Formats: sequence, structure tokens, C-alpha cells
Amino acid sequence: MSRKALGLMVAAVLCGGVALSLPGAEGAKPDAAAGQRLKLAREVYAEKMEQIRNAVAYDIEDLELWSQNLLGAALAAAANPADRTAAHEAHVKRTKELEELAKGYARAGQGRSSDALAAEFYRMLAEAALAEDR
Repeated sequence: MSRKALGLMVAAVLCGGVALSLPGAEGAKPDAAAGQRLKLAREVYAEKMEQIRNAVAYDIEDLELWSQNLLGAALAAAANPADRTAAHEAHVKRTKELEELAKGYARAGQGRSSDALAAEFYRMLAEAALAEDR
């Protein structure tokens, strides 16, 4: 297993995801259901993010898990290295947004400082995975 593959697997496990295989790895072809999983992951993530934006529900771990699920689905659907990089870039963007929200809630006394720290940690993991992918 390559260092890159191992790094992605460790990042997925640390973020609450399960990495039994590395979909979208070099030379692999997207599986038939990858597009459907990607669509579903996008929908779940969007709903959960909307709940956080509207302060209806606030579970940073759950949202990060779905961002990881969305990343995994996007990697599985990736047809080429540029698609893989775009999937990682989108994950970094999601984690930055989550970090901003968590820090804002913590500053306003509506969230925990530990959530803001966790969001920063997740953003750093996403940036490291992007750097490794490049």
C-alpha cells in the first residue's frame, strides 16, 4: 500500500469514516453505484449543514462524518486525477465553512470551544489529504 493510500485511510478513520478500500485510486474505475452514493451524500450533507446554519441542530462530528462520506463518494466517482483533486478541494472548502460556523457559535456562547477546535483539526486533516493528493 502506498504512503498516499495509507494517509487517506488514516485520515478517514480519524474522521469517523471507514476506509476498507480506496475508491477512485489510480487505475481504478468508478463503480456503477458511485454516482448514486455521491448524490445521496450531497443531499444528506446539505440538509445537515442547513440545520447547523439555522441553529436547528448542531453536531459537528455528524457533519464531518458526512463530509467524509461525500469525499469518499466523490473519490469513488472520480474518473481521473483532476476529479480526485477537485473532491479533496471541495472537502477542504466544506471543513473551512464548518470551522467558521463552529468558531462563530463558540464566540457567541451557543457552541462549545471543543467543537471549534475539532473543526480546526478536521480542516487541517483535509488540507493534509489535499496536499498529499497533489
